[in-house]
Amino acid sequence: MLPTLPRSYKNRFPFRLAAPSYIYPGDYLFNIEKLGPFVDEIELLFFQCLPENSPPSNDEIQGMKRLSKKLDLSYNVHLPTDISIADPDLNRRRLATKKITRLMDSVSVLAPSSMTLHIDYHEKTFLKKQVKEWRGRVEKSLEYLLSTGTPGRGISIETLDYPFEIIEGVIRDYDLSICLDLGHLVFHGRDVEQAFDRYMDRVSIIHLHGAANGRDHLKLGAMEKKTLTKIIGILKRFSGSVCLETFSYEKLRDSLDTLEDAWG
Repeated sequence: MLPTLPRSYKNRFPFRLAAPSYIYPGDYLFNIEKLGPFVDEIELLFFQCLPENSPPSNDEIQGMKRLSKKLDLSYNVHLPTDISIADPDLNRRRLATKKITRLMDSVSVLAPSSMTLHIDYHEKTFLKKQVKEWRGRVEKSLEYLLSTGTPGRGISIETLDYPFEIIEGVIRDYDLSICLDLGHLVFHGRDVEQAFDRYMDRVSIIHLHGAANGRDHLKLGAMEKKTLTKIIGILKRFSGSVCLETFSYEKLRDSLDTLEDAWG
C-alpha cells in the first residue's frame, strides 16, 4: 500500500504550496487524488511532448477539473522541456511552438495559476551577435504563443543555466511572468536574495528543491542551512505558488518536514 502524507499543509503558508504530479507511480489523476488533500496546488508536469503525454485527453482534463473542486485545489502547469521555442532549426522551432500552444489551449479550462516555460539557450557563446539571434527566435515564437489569446502574465519563464539578464528585456517587452527556480540558482552559485529582489514584481511561481555536490532536485534538507535561512526569508515575502519540485514520496515528505521546521 502506498504511503500518504502524514498531515495536511493546506493554508499553512502565505503562499500556495504545490507538489508535482509525479510523486507516486501512476497517472495524473491518481497523483492528484493522493496529494490533493494535503497541498494547495498540484504542478502538472508535461516534461515530454510524446503522443501519450501531450496533450492530456479530454477525460483526463475533466477529471482534473472535478478533483480541483472536490479537493479545493488549484493547478500550475510545467510545459514540455524536450522541445524548444528557441531551437535554431526553423522546422523544429515551429513544431515546438505549435505543440506548446496546443497544450496551453487544452489546460486553459483548469485556470492554471501559471504555465512555466523553459527557454533554452542554444548558442555556444554569449557574444552580442549570438544573443541577438537567439532573442530574435524567442520573440517570434512568443508572438505566436501570445497571438492565441493567452495573457503574457500567464506564462512564467524559468530561470535555467544561463545568465537570466539576457532575457530580461524580452520578459518585460512581452509582459511575461517569471518562474524563479531557487534550486537552479543555488546549483549555479547565484545569489537567491538578489535574484528575488530583482524580479519579485514578476515572480508568479517559485520552484524549490535541494541542490548539493553537483546535483539538484534533491530533498530540501540537502540544502546548506545558511542558504535555507535565506530562502525562508524570501518565502515570507511571497504570496504566489511554491512548488517543492522533488519527484518521489520520500523526497517530498522530507522536504515538507524541512520547510515546516525552518519556517518555525
